[in-house]
Amino acid sequence: MREIKFRLFSLREKKFVSTKYLQISKEGKLIVPNGCRASEFTGLKDKNGKEIYEGDIVKVKKSHKEIRDVVFEDFAWVTRKIYKGKDGHTSLYCLSKHETYEVIGNIYENPELLKK
Repeated sequence: MREIKFRLFSLREKKFVSTKYLQISKEGKLIVPNGCRASEFTGLKDKNGKEIYEGDIVKVKKSHKEIRDVVFEDFAWVTRKIYKGKDGHTSLYCLSKHETYEVIGNIYENPELLKK
């Protein structure tokens, strides 16, 4: 069973802040403060032992070192590759413990990494 934990990014301060500001409602829903974004831990670590969170930008070794972001979609953790061609389509790949990832940034502090 994976550990359930979050990190919290303040859009105003432009940095990660303490998760002590997160709350859980009586219904069990996560309450995120205004101006913040919460990212959930995927349960996996990258090749350097760094925890992988939703919103991280990873380099995927097996697939010719593609740059992808990590999202939770259709009830699964996936990496997303956005193609910049005419059609601009998106491909999703299941996040797997059998793949080698390296966290190189996140969508909040390093969005330019996805524009390459």
